[in-house]
Formats: sequence, structure tokens, C-alpha cells
Amino acid sequence: MATGVKDLRIYQAAREASYGTDLAATNRLVGELEIAPDETVVMPSPQIGIMLDHPTTDQVVHRAANVKFSGELTYEQILYLLEATIDGGVAPTGAGPYVYTYVPSFAADPLAKSFTFERRLTDGSTTWDEVVNYALCRDWKISAAIGEMVKFESNWIGRPADTAQTLTAAIAVPNVNFVSAADVQMFIDNTFAGLGGTQLAGDLISWELSYEGVYQPKFFQDGRADRSFSGHSVKRQGYALTLQVEWNAQINGLRAKAAARSLQYVRIKMTSDANHIVQFDGVFRFKDAQFDQSGDRDGNDTATLELVSAYDSAQSLGLKAVITNQNSAWV
Repeated sequence: MATGVKDLRIYQAAREASYGTDLAATNRLVGELEIAPDETVVMPSPQIGIMLDHPTTDQVVHRAANVKFSGELTYEQILYLLEATIDGGVAPTGAGPYVYTYVPSFAADPLAKSFTFERRLTDGSTTWDEVVNYALCRDWKISAAIGEMVKFESNWIGRPADTAQTLTAAIAVPNVNFVSAADVQMFIDNTFAGLGGTQLAGDLISWELSYEGVYQPKFFQDGRADRSFSGHSVKRQGYALTLQVEWNAQINGLRAKAAARSLQYVRIKMTSDANHIVQFDGVFRFKDAQFDQSGDRDGNDTATLELVSAYDSAQSLGLKAVITNQNSAWV
């Protein structure tokens, strides 16, 4: 009997027009999509004169699906992460290249988008499809190390997977441009006006930017037949940045910034060419008041710098993203 083949898997998605309304996929995903049930089964064990575990019928009392979308980052499909967390419904400006600007709201609902995900497993002949709707992004992270592609990982929760639905047909694999770690520049400055002026040059080894999403599913006792969540609510957001660096005079100078607890303005810029740019501008503080040398790389001293989210009320700035690509619409 033939079994499923990893290389033949198909992953697709659509931005939902309204939360929880299943929508036929509009785009192929370039990456890996994992779907795992999130269920609670209660097995009562009443004393009914039988020496056996679970002598009565059980009940499924909680159902959802955990989804993980990950892979190598592209200048096009990074929009899925941003649209589901920082800001929803963003329309591009320009006539080619196109610029997508994501500005978060920390005082109101950012109207981030929910998604429908589709996945097909197949042995090349028989297919096994499943669909998850009302998928909310819980968190994501983007990371890069020397000699690699920039990578991403995102975690979502959605309604239970529906295995009775079939994959939306005839969606082509999009043309995408992958982001290399060689495209990355990192800047840390003391003021908003100086943002992007002081590059970490000759010391950055690797980094990871993480973001905690704004939405959380809400489960209630309201008689839902699928035992899943009824809706969602907003919650506190957060982001963090971890840097692995070699120690030099520039890194040593940042120790005073950590001790002073001053705001640090960070720009992470990834540029393939003028038509393909990912740029994050964020306000941070060092997590701790002190950091020190913590290891070595090829005999050279290294340190781990940890920064956490902060807010500049004068600029209404937390973490902003600006994406430039050649697409006037999503792919």
C-alpha cells in the first residue's frame, strides 16, 4: 500500500473576509505547514462495579487545531505574518515596486486578519485533504545566521481540521524571492531621528526577532457543536530581539546603554535589490542592566545581547514593518 510522500504535499491559504468564515484558498504557500489536533477528551471513571479504566463513554470537551507555518523567508510571503499580527488589510502604495507598510496599534484592535489553511497529503494517486479556518497567529519569529537563508516560524490556532473538504484546485506556485542572511544589515541608535545611522558592522553573527500576536481564542459554554472557540479577543502584544555578536569597542559601548535603561532604536534591513526590501523599525530596551562576554567564536570573544519591546509615545512607535516587492497583490 502506497504511503504519503513529503515532496508532494501542497499547502494553500486565504485571508478570511470575516473571522471564522471558511474561504477557498487563493494562494499557494512556499514553506512547510503542519497541522496538529488540539483536543481534550474526558473519560469519566464512575464506580459502577467494574474494575476497569474508563468503563463508560468518553466526551470530547475541547477542540481546535494547532498550525505551524515555517521555512525560508521570502520578500513576498512575509506578509502573512505581518497581516495576521501587526496590522490587517494593508494595501500597497507605488506602481512597481510596491510598498506595504505595517504600523501597529497598541491602544486598539489592529484588525489583523484570520486565515483559512488547506493541506494536501498524497501518495501520488490518492489524496488526503484537510482545511483549518479561523486561524489566528499566536506568535512568529524570524532569524538568520551566517551562511544561511533567513528563516521564519509561526504558530497559529484555528478551528478543528475539516477532513471532508477538498483542496482548492488550479492554484499555481508563486514566483518568490528568498531572503539571504547576506542581505541583512542591523542598526542600533540612541534616538528616533538617528534611526538607521549606526550599523553593527564587523560583529553581528546571528539574530532572532520574535513577536507575540495580539489575538487569543475565546472558548465559552455556548453549545458549539464542534466544541471549538466562539471568537477571539485582543491581548497585550510583545516583541524581542536576541543578537549573537563578537566583542569589540562598539559592543562594549552598548553596555552603558543597558545600564542607563535608555531606549534603543533598532532597524533590521534586508535588501536583495531596490525592488525587494524587508525593513523592521523598533523601539527596544536591553533586557538586563548588564551584559558581558559569554563565549567565543574561532577564538574571538562573543556575547549575547537580549533586547525587549519598548514604546516611544512621542513617535507612537513600537515595531513597524515596511515591505517592498514587485507584487501589487498577494502571492
